[in-house]
Amino acid sequence: RCAINAIWQLAEPATGTVKLGMIKGHAHFLSLTDVPHTIYFEADSSMEASEGLNPVSSQGYLEVSSVEAKAMAKAGLIDIESVWAKRRKTA
Repeated sequence: RCAINAIWQLAEPATGTVKLGMIKGHAHFLSLTDVPHTIYFEADSSMEASEGLNPVSSQGYLEVSSVEAKAMAKAGLIDIESVWAKRRKTA
């Protein structure tokens, strides 16, 4: 009940049609239509179609993120063993 009340409160100023799916007590977004004001633009949904997104930029971001992740692993802040390797051990 609390979650549904939160959804109603957040949705109050919005207009449009939202379709949600419910699976095992969890709400899943399915679609949003008839929305006059949106921050989603189909042209920006892929790097190939967008003028504002550059695949080279994302490569640089990933390289910076990997340096940070390696430093965290070296400091013992994260587990460096692959999740998939752990699953293979338990299987």
